[in-house]
Amino acid sequence: MAHEDLWWEGRGGCPDSCNRCNGSSANYRCIDCDGGQLLCGICIKEVHICNGLHRISEWNGNYFTETSLKALGYQFQLGHRVGEKCLSPQPVFADSFVIIDVNGVHEVALDFCNCETAQLDFSACTFRALKHFHLLSFESKISGFEFYRALACFSNNTGITPPKDRYQSLMIMIRIYCHMKMLKHLGKGHDVGGSAATKPGECAVMCPACPQPQMNLPLGWEQAEASKHTCSNHSAVNASRLAKGLAATGVGTIDCARHDMKRPSSVGDLQEGEKYGYINMDYFFFSSIRDTSLTDIVVSYDITCQWSINIWARMKSYPHYLHTDYNGRKAFYFLVPKFHLLAHVMACQTTFSFNFNRYVGRTDGEAPEHGWSHNNPIASSVKEMGPGSHCDTMDDHFGDWNWKKTTLLGTRLTFIHSRLSLLRKIKVAVKESNDRKFLHNQFESGLPKAAVEQWRCKLNAWESDHNAPNPYQQRINNPTKDAVRRALADEETRDDQVAYILHADISASSLISMGLDLKEQQFVHTSLTLLTTLGQYATEDQKGWLQTRADALHRKISAWIDVQHFYMPGLIIIHNQSRKPYPQPPVGKIQLYLPSSAPLRSGCDPRLQKLEWQLHRTQARASDALDELRNSLRLRSYLYIDKDRFQRGQHANTRACSIIQRAEKKVALAAKIYSTTRTALLALVPILSEADISDIYPELLPQDIRGLSQADDNQARSGRVEGDEGLNDALHIEWCKSKARADRWSEEVELLREEMRRVCAFFETHTIEWERWAEIIIALGSPIDARAHSICHRPGGAISSNAHTLSDFVEVRKRI
Repeated sequence: MAHEDLWWEGRGGCPDSCNRCNGSSANYRCIDCDGGQLLCGICIKEVHICNGLHRISEWNGNYFTETSLKALGYQFQLGHRVGEKCLSPQPVFADSFVIIDVNGVHEVALDFCNCETAQLDFSACTFRALKHFHLLSFESKISGFEFYRALACFSNNTGITPPKDRYQSLMIMIRIYCHMKMLKHLGKGHDVGGSAATKPGECAVMCPACPQPQMNLPLGWEQAEASKHTCSNHSAVNASRLAKGLAATGVGTIDCARHDMKRPSSVGDLQEGEKYGYINMDYFFFSSIRDTSLTDIVVSYDITCQWSINIWARMKSYPHYLHTDYNGRKAFYFLVPKFHLLAHVMACQTTFSFNFNRYVGRTDGEAPEHGWSHNNPIASSVKEMGPGSHCDTMDDHFGDWNWKKTTLLGTRLTFIHSRLSLLRKIKVAVKESNDRKFLHNQFESGLPKAAVEQWRCKLNAWESDHNAPNPYQQRINNPTKDAVRRALADEETRDDQVAYILHADISASSLISMGLDLKEQQFVHTSLTLLTTLGQYATEDQKGWLQTRADALHRKISAWIDVQHFYMPGLIIIHNQSRKPYPQPPVGKIQLYLPSSAPLRSGCDPRLQKLEWQLHRTQARASDALDELRNSLRLRSYLYIDKDRFQRGQHANTRACSIIQRAEKKVALAAKIYSTTRTALLALVPILSEADISDIYPELLPQDIRGLSQADDNQARSGRVEGDEGLNDALHIEWCKSKARADRWSEEVELLREEMRRVCAFFETHTIEWERWAEIIIALGSPIDARAHSICHRPGGAISSNAHTLSDFVEVRKRI
C-alpha cells in the first residue's frame, strides 16, 4: 500500500502528452476529480468550466506543486449562467475574492454583474459547505472554528502559506444559513406575510404525539376525559457551579415529558442556577404554557414540592401576557420525576409520585435529563458566543433534537432505534398491563371484600383530592432505633441528675448504642469472611481488603471496651484473663459483654440493663430487622422471577446468580440481627421483671424465612388478618400500590393508542396546510411558485415526509 501511495504521488504512469488534445504537455492533475489523469493547462480549464472550485496540482519535473484554476485564467461570472458573457462585468476589488467549499478555502478570480446592481463583497461560501457544517454540527457537535481550520488544512496543510482568513465571515454566513433553513422548513417561505409575520415559538419543531389543539385533537376534546389529553411538561436545570464573571451558568428547558421534545418558547439561560427565587424557571414555564388551550397539565420538576407552593403568587409579578387561568378552566398537577423522588422525604415520595397519581401512565418525568448528554458537547463553542449567536445555535440544535425524536416515533427504523418507536412501547405496555391486572386480581381475591371496598373508597378520595388522608402512608409507624437513641439523648440533656454519665465524652446510652452497632458490624464482617464469599482461591488483594476491614473494626472494638470499663469495671479482670497467651479469636467472635450477656461478676449496673432494654424493646432493633428481612425476601423473590423469565445465556445467568447471592446474605444478616435481639430481650426479662415478649417476638425458625406462599393467601382469605392492625395496614398499602401499578399500565396503553391517533392527525393537518400554502403561492403568481410547489411534493419534502410517517402509523394502528 505504501508503494501504491508513493506511485500516486508521481505521475502514476501517465503519458507526457495531454490525453484530451494529444498536443501540449500534460502537467496538470485535478485532486478532486476521479481518474487522476494529467491534462494540459487549456484542457484542465475547459473540463472544469462547471467545477471552478476543484484543487489543481502542477508537475514541475520532479514532483507536484499546488496551483489553482485562477492561476490558469479561470474566471467566475456572477449573474449569468455558466458560459455566458456579461456585458458589464465588475471585477472584485484587488482581485481578492475567497470562496469556502467542502474541499478547502479557495482564492478565485470573480466578476460581479453590473448589468443591474452589483453587490460587492470579498467572500462567499457554497451551500454544500454550509449544509456539510450544519449536519456535522448536529452529529459530531463540531464548532465553526474547528470546521474552518479543517477546511484551511485542505487548502494547505503545511502551515507555511495558509489561505486568507475568512473565519468571521463564515460564522456570519452559517448563522444566516441556519436561520433561513429554519424558516423554510417550518413553511415561512410560503407565508404571505414573510418571516416578519412569524410569532414567538412558531418555528419550533412540535411534538406530533402531544395534544396540539387544532392540529391533532378531535372536535369537542374539551369535554373528553382528562386521561386522554394530559400533557406532561417537565422543567429541568443544567446549571454550572462556576458563576463568577459569567453572563449565564447553564440552560433551563421545558420539555414534553412523554416524548422528550423541547417545547416552543421554553429554553433560556440561567444565572447561578435557581439561586434567585426560581425567576428564570418561572419565566420559562409561564412562556411555555401561555398559548396552550389544554385544560389538564401535569408539571414534573425536581423540586416541585417547594417550587409549586407560591408559583401562582409569583406569576402576578410577571407581565400580563404570561398569566394563565390556573383557577378556572385549566388544572395543574405537580409531580416529581421518579429518579429524583427518592431524594425527597417520605411524604413527598407518595404525594408527588408518578406511580401513585392518575392519568400519567408510565411516564417517569425524567425526559430533560435524557437530552443533556446529546447537547452538552456544544457548550465549548456556545459559551464563547455573543447572546444572539448563542440563542440561535441552541435553537438550531434543539430543533434538530426534536426532529430526530419525531422520526423515531415511526416504525421504519433500524434495529437500534426501534426500541424508541410507539409500536414497540405499546407491545410492552399491553403485555405488562395484562400481567399487572392479573397479579392485582389474584392478590385482591385473597383479601376480605369489605376491607377492599373500604380501601378503594379511600384511594379514590385521595386521588380526587390530595388533602384527603394519603392511603400510601403508614398509619402505624414503629419508632426506629435512631428515634429511640435521640429520645434517650434528649432525656439525658433535660435532666443531668438522671443521666448516667461516667465518661467525659460518652454517656451510658451512647455506650450501649455503640455496642449494638459494633455487634451488627461483627455480623457483617463474619458474613464477608465466609469461604463462600471470596471462594477457595481468594487473591492476595481480596485477603488484604478483608484484613484491612478486620483491623479497622478491631480498633473500634478496643476503643469501645476501654470506655466500657468505666461503666462495668468488673469486665477488666475478665478481659485481662482473655488476653493471656491464648490464640486470639477473630474480630467477629470477640465478646462485647453487653448488659444482657454480661457475666454476673462483671458488676453490671441495672441502669445499663434498663437502657439496653429500652433500645431493644421500644420496637426499634427487632422491628427494623424484620422490616429489612421482609424487604430482602421480596427482593430475592423478584430476582428469582427475573432470572427465570428474562435471563438467558451463561453471562446473564452468572450475573443474576451473583446478585441473588448478595440478596441471600442480606436475608441471613437480617435474620441474625433479629434472633440476637430476641435473645437479648429474653435474657433481660427476668432481670428487670418485665413481661414476657415471646408472643410479641416469636422465635424465627429457618422455615419461617420464605416469601409469601399459598398458605398465607389462605390465611388472608379466611379473614384472620383483620385482627392484626399492623398487618392490615401493610396489606392496605400493598393493595394500593398493586392497584396503582395495574392502573398506570392500563393508562399507558390508553395514552399510547391516543398518541398514535394524534400523530396521524398531526401529519394529516400538516399535509393539508402545506398544500394550501402552495396553492396560495401559485394563485398569487409568485416567481417562486414552481419551486414552492415542488418543495412540498419532492421525496423527503414536507408532504412526502408527512405521508411516509402517516403510512407508518396507519400500519401500526392496524397491528394493534
